[in-house]
Amino acid sequence: MNQTAFQDFLHFNTDVASMEHGWNLILVNWEYKIPKDWKVELTELSNGQSVDSRIYPDLQQMFDDMRAQEIYPVVASGYRTAKRQRELMDDKVDSFLAQGYSRSEAKSEAKKWVADVGYSEHQTGLAVDINADGVNSSGQCEFFGTASVCVVG
Repeated sequence: MNQTAFQDFLHFNTDVASMEHGWNLILVNWEYKIPKDWKVELTELSNGQSVDSRIYPDLQQMFDDMRAQEIYPVVASGYRTAKRQRELMDDKVDSFLAQGYSRSEAKSEAKKWVADVGYSEHQTGLAVDINADGVNSSGQCEFFGTASVCVVG
């Protein structure tokens, strides 16, 4: 079975992510789809990005702690709608098509970089991509409590 067929098989036979252990321990990835009844209440950040309101206080505290150490993070990507996730996937597929890949090869390659709709942690509102602000800091990694955070500019 080729890789594309295998990935399609996995997506056909995927499990729905479980909230058995709480909303904050949900596993969403290429194998576990967001539950249909998943609800997200958003908090909009100062740069227009949004995150699930339940993570906002901890995210803000982490950013405050980072700024206290002269690291200036920004959320480059937070919550994504299904429409936005589809656009990202379509753009990535198009980029591989432009490089001469067949449609099936382009989809297979794109799935290595972008999650399919329903399989992206960003659609839960619980995931963020963090970049350096590009003005006060340009990129570094620091250790905070139990998490290592790399801010890349």
